[in-house]
Amino acid sequence: MDSEDVKPDLGEEVLTSVHDFPPGMAPKMLNLVKVLNDLEKDLQSLISQPYHEVLSKLSPLERAKVGMMEIYTINSLFWVLMKASGEGSDNTMREDWKVEMGRLKETQARLSEVEARAHRSQVDTEAAARFIQHGLGIKSKRQRTGGDDS
Repeated sequence: MDSEDVKPDLGEEVLTSVHDFPPGMAPKMLNLVKVLNDLEKDLQSLISQPYHEVLSKLSPLERAKVGMMEIYTINSLFWVLMKASGEGSDNTMREDWKVEMGRLKETQARLSEVEARAHRSQVDTEAAARFIQHGLGIKSKRQRTGGDDS
């Protein structure tokens, strides 16, 4: 398929088959379609180019965030699949899903720490050393010689 091909709006299909849904479900399905269309528009910059090219332009922290988004999406879709297929009652799959979500939360916490570390202000170690020396009454080499080192 060429990138020139225009995909039909998913909302049109749903609108034509709204009468197939139970009355309370039709508005929710239309809302879901709207949200999915908005999501596709928001992600257009990521999906308009080959994936490896997009990732190569991102910083390591941004790549990690994209990876987190991918993992979360896959886990969420798996949960939806379990619920939709009636597999939600299988305790083994539910426990496996919970383990994966726990790992995702741990990874997300590590990413938050890394991001916070990147935004922390850097300490001027030379200035800190001067403050400490002055506070302790230790004269620097420059003060002992009575002037400039240069």
